[in-house]
Amino acid sequence: MAVEDVCYAFPTRTQEFQSILNSCVAFLFTPLILLIFLYTSQLIHL
Repeated sequence: MAVEDVCYAFPTRTQEFQSILNSCVAFLFTPLILLIFLYTSQLIHL
């Protein structure tokens, strides 16, 4: 199941929708935060 399918699927219950939304946000932003962290730590060491 693709990430887009999970993100754009609209469950009937708010609880379900909230958990799916949280999963999507975590899935999308965790790599971004890691990249930013690595980039800034590289800058600090230079």
